[in-house]
Amino acid sequence: MREILARTGVGAISIAVLLVWAMDLGFRGVWDSVWPIATKLGTMVVTGDISGLNLTRGDKLTLLIPASYLIEAALSLLLGFLLSRYLYGCGLSRSIRKIENLGYKDA
Repeated sequence: MREILARTGVGAISIAVLLVWAMDLGFRGVWDSVWPIATKLGTMVVTGDISGLNLTRGDKLTLLIPASYLIEAALSLLLGFLLSRYLYGCGLSRSIRKIENLGYKDA
């Protein structure tokens, strides 16, 4: 099965999809954690109440969702790395380049 996945390019495409998911989830995790804090800081500056950044319990719970995105991004990277090692015996970027050697003109 390993040879079939490596020869047909399905493995390289699967690795590429895992990397795209990891980037998407990583950006979501960073953005969704920065945005509420930046909004709260902006509100503090506009109102002139710069006494401190007091996060409510709801704000802290809201930050758990971006944390789960970051965990999922790390898992996607790990799975991509493990699949790359299993199929091609090399790292992520080298396994993506292997699709060029498969003879596809459109890839």
